[in-house]
Amino acid sequence: MFYAESFQISAYVVDIIPQLEIKDSDTAQTLLSTIIGGLISLMVFSFSMVMVVLNQASSNFSPRLLPGLISNKNHQYVLGIYLATIIYCILIFISVESGEKENMLPIFSILVAIIFTVWCLGLFIYFIHSISQSIQVNNIVRTIYTTACNRLSILLDDKEPNPVQHNNISWHHFTTESVGYYAGINKRSFSRIFKDKEDVQLYVTVYKGQFVKPGVEVFKTNVTLTEAEQKEFTSCLTFTDGEIVEENYALAFKQLTEIAVKAMSPGINDPGTAILCIDYLSLLLRLRMRLTDDPLLEKCGNHMLYNEVVSFKNILSVMLLELRRYCTEDTALVIKLIHMLQYLMQQPKACPSYHETIKTELAILKADALNNITSENDRNTVRALFTN
Repeated sequence: MFYAESFQISAYVVDIIPQLEIKDSDTAQTLLSTIIGGLISLMVFSFSMVMVVLNQASSNFSPRLLPGLISNKNHQYVLGIYLATIIYCILIFISVESGEKENMLPIFSILVAIIFTVWCLGLFIYFIHSISQSIQVNNIVRTIYTTACNRLSILLDDKEPNPVQHNNISWHHFTTESVGYYAGINKRSFSRIFKDKEDVQLYVTVYKGQFVKPGVEVFKTNVTLTEAEQKEFTSCLTFTDGEIVEENYALAFKQLTEIAVKAMSPGINDPGTAILCIDYLSLLLRLRMRLTDDPLLEKCGNHMLYNEVVSFKNILSVMLLELRRYCTEDTALVIKLIHMLQYLMQQPKACPSYHETIKTELAILKADALNNITSENDRNTVRALFTN
């Protein structure tokens, strides 16, 4: 804007639209100071709304949802545009000196500031709508499901046959001193480290989202590694302080289960939310049943990289363990869980053992439900579901 003003662009704008002419610098400074003060208040209010949303999501649903809400790019863009407009107006305000001649006032720059302000007001309306939508449990559950569903679809499209036996006792095992949740491996660095070796097969023994402790085995290879190569490869492994659904679909099962369990707590007592979560869990489990428990195979040049996956049995058992603990006293939820497991029994499976796992969970659910439901009529209803 300063560069454009040096070519008398403001005089050109006034010649075209005389109504935009500002008579004195005091008027310009008052206008800019009003814009700056208003946008600062707008930004503070928007930031306060974000804090309220995060606090409500943490208390009513699950603290695990916070990373997803904080990382909403649209909200970051809105706050960034607020901040950029404030800084721009401050710079223009400084350039307006008291007592300037009217033909020297940066009228064009002030006009741009007004346009930015109107844009910020429109973004504020969008921000209010977006924040109010993001805290609704239906949208939260749907977003978690969609993200995990996309990740599972990618794995289904990319799955390859796995003919190699990874439990070969002749393979070399390696540990790490890193601490955190395993998030993946840098494939480019992996290829670079082993570029002078042929037919390297590497098996990462921890799955994405698993918490790794010092001294725990994290990978094994079919070739001997020097201490320098081992140290260099270990640095390619990525560890984080938390988990991301985009990279680890198993986290979606945890989040939806936690939302359902929190909804059934005495302080909230919202069976509808729990039923909603169970419905989406059914759909995710249906997709997961199309994947095997075999390690995922990825080709890095001439080398093979195998990644451990969390088993279907582990996902289903942990999920139902939490749900049975808090939901078996509610007959409606017990019926919903039974219908979910019976629905999964009818779905195509990648491994024969999946149906045996589901049958085991059905038997455990039946026993817990009959022990916790006090009404004899409700117990008869549950028994009838297993006989049909």
